[in-house]
Amino acid sequence: YKKSPKEAALSWFKDARFGLFVHWGPASLYGQGEWVMYNNRIPIKEYEQKAREFKGGKFNAQDYVNLALDANMKYITFVIKHHDGFALWDSKASDYNSVKYPSGRDFLKELSIACKRAGLGLFIYYSVGLDWHHPYYIPNTMYDPARPHYAKTPEEYKYSKPEDFKHYMNFAKTQIMELCTMYGPIAGFWFDTVGGVYQYSDLFNIQEVYDMIHAIQPHALVVFKTGANGNEDFITGERHFGSLAPVFKSVGLPKKVQDAADYSWQNNKAKPAELNIPIQTLGWAYHSSSKQRQKSAKEVMDLLDYCAKVNANLLLNIGPRPDGSILEENVRVLKEVGRKLKKEGFPAFCCRKSFSFLFFKNTAIHPPQTVRRTVLRGGGSCPVWRSNTIFRRSVSILLRRSRLRQCNISARCRLHSGAGSGKPIRFWPIGLRLRYRTSSPHRFWSKWRLPALPFFRRIWISGRDHH
Repeated sequence: YKKSPKEAALSWFKDARFGLFVHWGPASLYGQGEWVMYNNRIPIKEYEQKAREFKGGKFNAQDYVNLALDANMKYITFVIKHHDGFALWDSKASDYNSVKYPSGRDFLKELSIACKRAGLGLFIYYSVGLDWHHPYYIPNTMYDPARPHYAKTPEEYKYSKPEDFKHYMNFAKTQIMELCTMYGPIAGFWFDTVGGVYQYSDLFNIQEVYDMIHAIQPHALVVFKTGANGNEDFITGERHFGSLAPVFKSVGLPKKVQDAADYSWQNNKAKPAELNIPIQTLGWAYHSSSKQRQKSAKEVMDLLDYCAKVNANLLLNIGPRPDGSILEENVRVLKEVGRKLKKEGFPAFCCRKSFSFLFFKNTAIHPPQTVRRTVLRGGGSCPVWRSNTIFRRSVSILLRRSRLRQCNISARCRLHSGAGSGKPIRFWPIGLRLRYRTSSPHRFWSKWRLPALPFFRRIWISGRDHH
């Protein structure tokens, strides 16, 4: 550490293997995920009023630390300011924080103390690339997700010229300075989102932020997705590894942003890596939907095995309830994962140097695919046989003749897989087996008519790319 704080920190990070990601804040009150303010175009005043109900009465920092320790995790990444701009610490830069609001608590302070006592690293998630609350952040006419698409621009939004953005960056730097000085040594900063930084790199001048952090805490690691300017210490892939260009293209961001994402990926993919992925299927923050599903211990172990194959850490996200309590199924699954890791150990790395891109070239790498269920339209279900590799995925549905007594010459198949537009699906029958194969990470809804075969009935196949 005395010789090189940064190298010492990176060495620790490479050995950490497993971390806990926590998305929690006022958005949890709606039970619709962390982008609810944007998606539902909730007015600022209304959201501020709702945030006063956010008190975190059952938030116990020690519960999170104990959960991380039970799961054999070595660090926690805590979301202390998401895109809604609400701060979970005692920020002097704004009254829009948990200490000034009715909760009256500095949640970051409580967690930092608990992490230090337990010897866990603490990464601070800070949304520098989006802020829907600050008056001088850029408008959505300049960058689409910059603001909710209100019918009329709220009077709280005051940006009118590029020079106004300095007010926002000064505010962000002040808050990051607080985070560097108020809570002792931290493991590092986890910044989000990067699209606006690519598009307006001169306005953000993110290197000034990095320099300020390292001047105060020289050991602190900095990550900004797959890289904002190339000076980050490691990369993190959201749900999968690869360039963010397809994502930016799908939401209509300009080619400048897509090219910057490709360039960033090509230049940073050899750095130490982390895969961040939610344990739940819907969103990252709390979702009250009946469609919400949590990963099983086996699925988490599969993710750890996948990360080992590419020499990456796994940052597994949970979305606590609005009151700060952790979902019981998350506790049960992560404790079971911890017991397996203590018994069997972590899966062996491919090699110990850096993120392994041995055979992948420029393609995105995705975690295993899981088919959830197969239901025969006339009733009953079919057993599923699943075969996954990093290079391609195949899923076979085994059809039993006893379940398929009545003839129907067509099978209608529906599959959901990721986001964006995808490649064609190919289905073909092999005896009593219907097999699907694709390496596409995209979403598609497709129908395919099978050849006339007397034993087929109408079948629905549904699946998800990310467990």
